[in-house]
Amino acid sequence: MWLPLAVAGQEHRLSFRHLTTTQGIPHDYVTSVLQDRKGYIWIGTKDGLCRYDGSTVEVFRHDPDDSTSLSSNYIQSLLEDRDGNLWIGTYDSGLNRFDPRTGTARHYRHDPAQPGSLGGNNVVSLFEDREGTLWIGTYGGGLSQFVPEQQRFVSYANGQGGLETNTVFSICQDREGSLWLGTFGSGLYHFNPHVSPATFRPFRRDSMLATSDVFVVHEDQAGNLWAGTYGQGLFRISARRNTVTRFQHQSQQPGSLSNDYVLSVTEDLYGNLWLATRGGGLNHLNRETGLFHAYQHDPTDPTSLRDNKLNQLYLDPSGLLWVATESGGVSRFETQSTIFTVFPTQQQGFQAGSVVSCYEDERDQLWIGTFGDGLYRYQRKTQQFQSFRYDPNQTRSLNEDYVTALAEDRNGNLWVGTADEGLAQLQADGTFQRVYHQPDDSTSLASNAIETLYRDRRGQLWVGTYGGGLSRLRGQERGRYRFQNYQHHPDDAGSLPGNTVKVLYEDRMGRLWVGTREAGLARYDAGRDAFVTYKHQPGDVHSLPGNTVTAVAEDVRGRIWVGTLDGGLCMFEANRNRFRRVNDAQLPDEIRSMVADQAGNLWLTTAAGLSRFDPATSQFRHFTTIDGLYNHEFVQWAASAGQNGRLYFGGNDHLLMAEPQKLFPKEWVPPLYLRSFSLLGEKQQLAQPLDETAQIELRHDDNFFTLEFAFLNYLDPENNRYQYWMEGFDKKWVDSENRRQAPYTNLDAGQYVFHVRATDRNGVWNEQKTSIRILIHPAWWERLWFRIALGLVLVGSVLLYYRQRIRGMQRQKLALEALVEERTAQLRQRTEEIERQKHKIEEKNIHLLQAKSIIEDQNMRLLSVNDELESRVAERTRDLQRVNEELRRSGQQFDTFVYRASHDIRGPVARILGLCKVAALDVEDAKALDYIRMLDDACELANVTLNRVLFIYQMRNLQVVPETIELRQTLESIRYSLASVPGYTEVEFEWSGLSTIPVYTDEKMLETLFANLFENALRYRRPEAPVCQVKITITLQEGQVRVRVADNGMGISEEQRPRLFTMFYRGSTASQGTGLGLFLARMAVEKIGGTVEFLPIENWTMFEVQFPQHLDVESATDDETASVPSSKDIKTY
Repeated sequence: MWLPLAVAGQEHRLSFRHLTTTQGIPHDYVTSVLQDRKGYIWIGTKDGLCRYDGSTVEVFRHDPDDSTSLSSNYIQSLLEDRDGNLWIGTYDSGLNRFDPRTGTARHYRHDPAQPGSLGGNNVVSLFEDREGTLWIGTYGGGLSQFVPEQQRFVSYANGQGGLETNTVFSICQDREGSLWLGTFGSGLYHFNPHVSPATFRPFRRDSMLATSDVFVVHEDQAGNLWAGTYGQGLFRISARRNTVTRFQHQSQQPGSLSNDYVLSVTEDLYGNLWLATRGGGLNHLNRETGLFHAYQHDPTDPTSLRDNKLNQLYLDPSGLLWVATESGGVSRFETQSTIFTVFPTQQQGFQAGSVVSCYEDERDQLWIGTFGDGLYRYQRKTQQFQSFRYDPNQTRSLNEDYVTALAEDRNGNLWVGTADEGLAQLQADGTFQRVYHQPDDSTSLASNAIETLYRDRRGQLWVGTYGGGLSRLRGQERGRYRFQNYQHHPDDAGSLPGNTVKVLYEDRMGRLWVGTREAGLARYDAGRDAFVTYKHQPGDVHSLPGNTVTAVAEDVRGRIWVGTLDGGLCMFEANRNRFRRVNDAQLPDEIRSMVADQAGNLWLTTAAGLSRFDPATSQFRHFTTIDGLYNHEFVQWAASAGQNGRLYFGGNDHLLMAEPQKLFPKEWVPPLYLRSFSLLGEKQQLAQPLDETAQIELRHDDNFFTLEFAFLNYLDPENNRYQYWMEGFDKKWVDSENRRQAPYTNLDAGQYVFHVRATDRNGVWNEQKTSIRILIHPAWWERLWFRIALGLVLVGSVLLYYRQRIRGMQRQKLALEALVEERTAQLRQRTEEIERQKHKIEEKNIHLLQAKSIIEDQNMRLLSVNDELESRVAERTRDLQRVNEELRRSGQQFDTFVYRASHDIRGPVARILGLCKVAALDVEDAKALDYIRMLDDACELANVTLNRVLFIYQMRNLQVVPETIELRQTLESIRYSLASVPGYTEVEFEWSGLSTIPVYTDEKMLETLFANLFENALRYRRPEAPVCQVKITITLQEGQVRVRVADNGMGISEEQRPRLFTMFYRGSTASQGTGLGLFLARMAVEKIGGTVEFLPIENWTMFEVQFPQHLDVESATDDETASVPSSKDIKTY
């Protein structure tokens, strides 16, 4: 059963993008749009002028305090002249010549008292002819011609040169050079601009056009003039100017003009004519049929026009058509979207769900198979749909309404494949002959579930089935069709790989490619009558990427391309018998269908929509609803190539037709500009625009800056992508996605070059790169001269330090030599003292020889000992002299010398002391015993002195070992140790201050310190004092322990104080001390980080000791420090 229906069933779907006050333009009443030579879009509104770069809007307004600002905010017309000046016509304030580089304007106004002024202040049209002459149409002031050399105007008003109007709405120059004027109430005028004075001639006084309000005049590519009027429709004047055709709105006639108020006309790159109407939206004229299609505001569709009252149309070089509206801002769409024609399935005459198959026959008829809604035939010339449906009461009707495949045989008969009811052949009378699978006939159709149909070059019809394999129609015998069937046999490697065949394609070499569901791809070898199978092999990147094949196509170079359902697109490398997968970030793995156009490009439907792949460049172009797609929902295996290069793609609720031959390559490449430069977030005003600046120079502290850039691609600016690279800083391109800023911080001084590049939504980076040099001057301390000067200063300082160091070392050497000499002299004195004692002993021995015989043997032993002592003393003296000489040469070995000398002398003295003790036991002579006791006292003093000298050496190299102790208890124990001091008498101690104070310090150092202070009080007590008194005061302040020790001793005179803490100094000649006590006290307190000083107080001798309560000492780790004994290893003196 079939039913013809006459409908206008196809349309170009337009997807508009909008720019309104929400995006930053000053007013939604837009009067004019213009793209300048740099690529920026200028938009005139009722409340100011704005410049648009695809992302940001910069607004220019009238400022009463700035004479260089616009003369008015109400913009009516825009024009860019050949010099790059922007001319702006205003509603009530004349004409402006605007410099986009500086943002300043020069004003031209009408002045009745000044000849040569502008004809009127309401400027409604602007035009520059081929010679560069600027013409200005005004409302009420006629036509004006600008004379730039004199900065004046030549005006033509009503009654001058045949002009019978004062209002010129539109100006156009035809290919012959004549200017045409659209006027208010007087129709069209034309004149020769090269003839002066101008003579204006009205066009066709006898036509309706002669009295119309002509708002726009446009010449198309064929030379026809189009005149849009306010209320009288559209007029077409033939190229020869001898025929006028009028187009009007006819409410009862579909395809007529939607509105008779035509305010703007333009022609796109493909020759399509577009009209802006006041109230009827946007109209498109089909040149072939003479029918109009209106695009109007749809409240339910945000991609439709926002307003049906249009003011102007402007076609930019990229093919975008900008539509200025009265209350909806400005809208734009891609005129290339007209390569797509949409057949919605929910319209009169074409009521269907999904389109699952389509085929265009040689008679230019389009056959459409639907899923459940039968078969449709579309007649292109008449735009009629004819429906074929299944009728259970008619055996000659369509088998069923699920039409899965369509094809013609060599005789031009249409074959229809159904989902479950076999094949049907369309007969001339509109009926169908049904063909079914017969289970008992091996030559019948392999299965009734038809998946695909294909006619090869030999005219053979191939049938791919679901579950039954592949059938080839061999002919008709006795009224029955016979088929040769191919099926999968597991034991036969040359059989069909699977029994569900989805794709059939014959390449230029005559090889048939068979795509299956989940069984891979096969190539039919007709010579062997066998199949070569290709399948996906996990882990093998060169195998077929997926086993469900959705499409096979061939490019102009004969390469085979395969689309899979879950493995993406791949190319078959025949010379290597392997596949190479195509990678693209925006191409999904799910390829639904694919077909090649006449140029060899592959058109693919995917889960993301429609894409075109150029095998020669390996570049994709991805189409969206912006380009005219109905939606992104396409059906698998539903694509075909038709006549005259047309391609068809089935969708869930529509059929899409593409005409790739109309997709002209765009010559206009969107420019990429640097837009602004900011320091610390504040935009900087440069001497000239940033896109004209070659280099930016900055101070050293201006290294926190941001560069902003813009890619003037207005089709889909949200999907513009950017990469930038600061040469000299960045190691590679930085991907900023759609962010248009490049921030940089803390760049070192130096020369840099900033590069930026951009791409549109197709992901192909443009070859154009924008660059700018950035020079950051160094700070004065980073400049070369400063570095040289600094280097010289450093070298001089090092030399000066070296000289001072050498001098210091020389002074230190001299001081050390003097010290060695002093110490040597002291040792010499001690040696001489020993010599004197020796002589005294010798004298005593002489007397002892005269004593009784009982001590003669002892005297002899003593003499022998004395001789040995002399020898050892002489030997040690020679050693000391040698060591002394070494110390004098090096200046650094004094301590070692002292240690060795004291240690070596101490041995003989100890032996003499021992002999004295023995002799005192055996000698009975009183005089001799006195001599022995005197010798014993002298040796004892010498021994104490040597011990203290050794202790000084040990103290100097001592490693302090701190521990926590109780200070008061330690001082008490030192007090009790005074009983062993020779000449000890009772001492009274008086305590004040803190009674308990823990300290973390070296206990041995404290004992040495306070033992010598207490002993000093005992040795220098006042003779007439009845008792020795010692007062001790302990305090703690800010972590420092302060101990004052005062005694009622003899006191210390003013002259004695400077040498009080020096070595071998005794305050009294009567003292039997060594002169080392206070020296040792000072050394001990300094070891624990403290000080000791004498405080003069009347009748008291007072010393104040101060040291930290908690001693912070770092343990030595090197070998030298590790060999030094700690305070635990020595004895205090």
